[in-house]
Amino acid sequence: MRIPVLLFLAATVLLVTSAPSRCSSDRAARYPDIAVFDPGAAGDAGQVGIDVSEGAGALGCQALCGGQIEDRAFKFTRIFVTEPNEDTAPQAGALVDILNDLWSRDLASNVLNLVFEVGEVDYVAGAASVLVGPAWYRRTPEAVAANPSPRLDEVPDEDIEAICLLTQADGTPMTGDFSAALDDTCAFNIDGAGNDPDGEGVFLAFHTGPTTDPVICAPEQGQTPGLSANTIPLMIHVARGRFADDCGAIVDGFMSGCIALEHANRICMCIDQEYKCEPQPAAVGGYCAQLCGRHFLNFGDLVTDVAGIPETCTVMGKQGIRIAAEFEAVVLPAERYDPRRSIDCLVD
Repeated sequence: MRIPVLLFLAATVLLVTSAPSRCSSDRAARYPDIAVFDPGAAGDAGQVGIDVSEGAGALGCQALCGGQIEDRAFKFTRIFVTEPNEDTAPQAGALVDILNDLWSRDLASNVLNLVFEVGEVDYVAGAASVLVGPAWYRRTPEAVAANPSPRLDEVPDEDIEAICLLTQADGTPMTGDFSAALDDTCAFNIDGAGNDPDGEGVFLAFHTGPTTDPVICAPEQGQTPGLSANTIPLMIHVARGRFADDCGAIVDGFMSGCIALEHANRICMCIDQEYKCEPQPAAVGGYCAQLCGRHFLNFGDLVTDVAGIPETCTVMGKQGIRIAAEFEAVVLPAERYDPRRSIDCLVD
């Protein structure tokens, strides 16, 4: 028998807040292949030693990488939220620990896929075009024959034939288009406001699961121009990092942005551990119960009512919450990346 999910998570946040955090050690035991990150060892998340000036040139980076950054796609392997935190609200840290734990698992099991694709690079000017967005995969014929309908978190890397950037059901891309400054050390910097004609920022969509079977239920998100249904839309203000290991990885990654409370309130999160949250709207209950089903939790309620995180930024004039995170990514082999945008990587 299930207890009400909101009450359960509220109790969990309160419990974790009042006791020493054990999320890092628990994650190491449950996910031995995921490096445990110690936020205290990295200092301020906003200071990662990267200062990229516009127009400085990046000929040194071309030499370091052999001119091989172009047309490379990098898959995120780590996202670690650093803000909000206890300085933002007393219970925010506990909530973020829980979310980081969940997203670590989803990244490792290919339930959450985010791709950073590098397009044209001008090494003389020190500039690069970048696409960032959610992705999904196409399984090998052998894997499909052996198990036509696996659980979302039970698809190993060897069963994946190719990864593609997702589109919405009508074919509209979910990606954010950015222009990045690049320097001699292969460090890059993205100014979100500088990429937006309105001087505000560019949306980055987080989409868990395939387009046709999303883990997040947020169909009304797509009613706002520029947003995709069933996504967590983060307006990016800053994103930076460095191409390393012969440009086979992105390290020292950091991004910050804002999510509007209006958008957060439209997000209904599947809390079933087996990702079996079939949309079955209920006649009674709150927003998520009536729109999606009883196994969905409202993200906005969790952020504001349970964790008490205050509004600290704006999105298109709407009050929102600042989110900052560190990230890492590894290059996808060319044979495993399909550059065609598609619904669930199902292309002819």
